[in-house]
Amino acid sequence: MLFRSNIEPSNLTRDTATILKGPAYTGAISNLGIILWSATAAIMLFSSFHLYRNTVQRRAALMTFLYGALTTMLCFDDTYQFHEKAFSGIVYIPEEIIYAFYLISIVIIATVCRIVVVTTPYLIGLIAMFFFGTSILIDELNLPSGQHDAFIEDSFKFVGIFLWAIYHFKSAYGFISDMSWRKENFNK
Repeated sequence: MLFRSNIEPSNLTRDTATILKGPAYTGAISNLGIILWSATAAIMLFSSFHLYRNTVQRRAALMTFLYGALTTMLCFDDTYQFHEKAFSGIVYIPEEIIYAFYLISIVIIATVCRIVVVTTPYLIGLIAMFFFGTSILIDELNLPSGQHDAFIEDSFKFVGIFLWAIYHFKSAYGFISDMSWRKENFNK
């Protein structure tokens, strides 16, 4: 037993489908969402480092760093369900407070970095947030929609994750490929 508790070490290393004795596709869309969160966070954090070192546009570096850090938090939250389960045995934090924290964080970052946000395809980001909000609304309303309610909620969330990734990939690519911000153009 791990740490003198009832946690089997193999439960920390084995695949969820194996532990649950389910089919290999168990949680496939959720796992793909985690991969998208991870890829988005990695691209944003790498881009922030590159932008900070190679451009004069510090707001773009700041925006990519802050959204990269937030995306990392969202990835861990989605992976380990912090907003639902993980803190329940330690400290109780209502889901609504966690959701409000994420929304406020997004608004603060967008406000602080508004000069560069308007140069991004921000409409994609807003649509992603619409899908996240719809997913949360479906979850919070707890509508008795039958056996597919979790699928519908998770589908909205996955589309939100996908659009969030597209928005940040396009933004980071736009920042990095924009020659006018490169330091060497200002040293001539």
